[in-house]
Amino acid sequence: MRTASNLFRDGHLSLGLVLPAREQDGSTIDFARQLDIGAAADRLGFGALWVRDVPLNGPWYPEPFGHLDPFAILAALAVRTERIALGTAAAVLPMRHPLHLAKSARSIAMLSRDRFVLGLGSGDREEEFAAFGRAFEDRRNLFREGWTRLQAALEIPSRVIPDSGASADIDYELWPVSDSPIPMIAIGSGGQTLEWIARNAEGWRPITAPPRCSAIAMRSGVGPSIARRQARSAAPA
Repeated sequence: MRTASNLFRDGHLSLGLVLPAREQDGSTIDFARQLDIGAAADRLGFGALWVRDVPLNGPWYPEPFGHLDPFAILAALAVRTERIALGTAAAVLPMRHPLHLAKSARSIAMLSRDRFVLGLGSGDREEEFAAFGRAFEDRRNLFREGWTRLQAALEIPSRVIPDSGASADIDYELWPVSDSPIPMIAIGSGGQTLEWIARNAEGWRPITAPPRCSAIAMRSGVGPSIARRQARSAAPA
């Protein structure tokens, strides 16, 4: 089942939901009910369910409610749904080790029978970077370096690039082994150029962009040309 690959196609529109969903403004979220909402969206023919990656909250955070760990709720949704694509929008790559992220992505992809889309962002809350001991101003380079290692780990066959202190005499592998690719899409720019996104990502979801650039172009079949056309059309004259 390649629901993820079919989610974004040239000339087609799909509709998804971002969880958690609330009945009204406020801080109360019924997280168990999110699974019921996801199952209903699956039955009704929605294209995707998306979840965010918000590890910490505080007075500096703009929303009055918290989020479950994205991979925990996606695992639960994977067993409650059958057809709908499941995605992160977005996992904050600079604050997650790429090998842990690869393991989580592979796990969700296998539990969902290849319905997972890995959306990745660079993060935009300086307070969270400080809590994780990461320099906010380094997020552009952290995103690029993490993407390279994550992409290698998810390749078929997988290539594990260990941290710099690991022995060169040790071989590493990412198990369980899979022969199904996991789409990696950029959420926002990650501090990268549109040309970089077109070369490296399976698709792009801009956060703020002109309307003509607001659709994701998945590199499935004719996807690479779509992504490159988006990059060219968004470039300043």
